[in-house]
Amino acid sequence: MKLLRHPALTLVRGMIAAGGCWLAPLPLIYPMVTTGEWSVARVLFAVLFAVLGPLIGRVIARATLASWRNRQPSTPPAV
Repeated sequence: MKLLRHPALTLVRGMIAAGGCWLAPLPLIYPMVTTGEWSVARVLFAVLFAVLGPLIGRVIARATLASWRNRQPSTPPAV
């Protein structure tokens, strides 16, 4: 299925991965903000995901664009 390998779809997947990494620490942060139960491990985990999110999305996007640029155009068969 060519549609599943389309570069635009892969870029969207990279953005979803980045957004998911930003949303993942919310269950850890919410109790800290609402009840004041702070934990060093929770803060470090949230910061780790906040930093990794954009990096993961960028890596996926760059790899996709590089493979898109290096793709050989399909030539019709010689008759």
